[in-house]
Amino acid sequence: MFFTRSDYKRIRIPGFMGLNIVENILILKMKISILYAPFLAATAWASPATLTKRENMDGDILQYALTLEHLEDAFYKDALSKWSVDDFTKAGFTSDFYNQLRYISYDEATHVMYLENGLKAAGLKPVEACEYNFTMSSVKDFVSLAATIEGVGVSAYIGASPLVASKDYLTAAASILATEAIHQSAARNAVGELPMANPFGTPMGLNAIYTIASGFIKKCPSSNAALPVKAYKGLTVSNNMPLSTGKNVSYTVEGDLPSECYVTYISGLDVLPVKASMSDGMIMSTIPKEASGQSYAFITSDMSGNLTDSSILFGPAILEVSAEDISHMAPNSSMPSNSTMTIPGNSNMPMSSSYMGSSMPSVEAMDNSAASTSSFSLTTFFVGVLAVLYI
Repeated sequence: MFFTRSDYKRIRIPGFMGLNIVENILILKMKISILYAPFLAATAWASPATLTKRENMDGDILQYALTLEHLEDAFYKDALSKWSVDDFTKAGFTSDFYNQLRYISYDEATHVMYLENGLKAAGLKPVEACEYNFTMSSVKDFVSLAATIEGVGVSAYIGASPLVASKDYLTAAASILATEAIHQSAARNAVGELPMANPFGTPMGLNAIYTIASGFIKKCPSSNAALPVKAYKGLTVSNNMPLSTGKNVSYTVEGDLPSECYVTYISGLDVLPVKASMSDGMIMSTIPKEASGQSYAFITSDMSGNLTDSSILFGPAILEVSAEDISHMAPNSSMPSNSTMTIPGNSNMPMSSSYMGSSMPSVEAMDNSAASTSSFSLTTFFVGVLAVLYI
């Protein structure tokens, strides 16, 4: 049984009486003051536009979020049309978990409708669903991939939050983020992975997420608006998951090996550059002790930890790192181990800041030619990160 749009209940926002979602969006004045015309060209997801710094790119962010929600919506509908509750129980999962998946599928369809209505209310044409290729031959493959895809979705919402100008949009994104994190926890628990393996969610920028998502997308409608994203060259991890900290891991890359490189790991709010070695056409490094849970690896040209288009050579690769036993560990009150906080893959607009005592960090937003400093919104930071911590 599937939920269809005719099953959707009237969506209400507290404080706005019985108005539906479109009316609420209009009341909240969710209008977008950007020049969107350059992005309405007949360009598919696989042919991204160039990302340049603009005063307001909320329309692009909403289209980006909708593209990811379309993917998740199709992913669950595809799996639940292939396998019944009996197939799940025979594979070792409970009927209760199967029912949870039905609700997750309903959630993803609702997210699609919500974002479509928001874009229409803002006068924009929502991107349509693409054709997808999900490589999964069994129920276990599906559940394992679900845990990974939901983790990518969580990272996408956290990473995009500093780019959102509208507080109304940011609140809606945080609400979706919290639900995506619950989905991830359910899937991780079902496959035997610790749901709360890291105290923090891992932020990933538009380009990094696009690189991952494009691997599942075969073709998109030519009428879809071009997204301001680009894909990096591919990176594949050769080891079986899960990985353990302190152990060696090997990578293969899409293209020629660089003469010298580093592996930069992103796990929670930790950015962890490690010196790499090369042998037999592979890049090797050691998993840092700070890594835990679903993490990401990039091959970079330096050890600065400031991941930009110019420093990212390959990646990201998705890793699952086993959490350490915390029986004899005290909570760590220190800031993340890296001296800068960066969101990898947000094109030429890295979010980088130095921690100075107890003060909040500032953010440098850079375009291709010059850097201009702006204050980092406390609302953006806390809504984007704390939404994960309070589920």
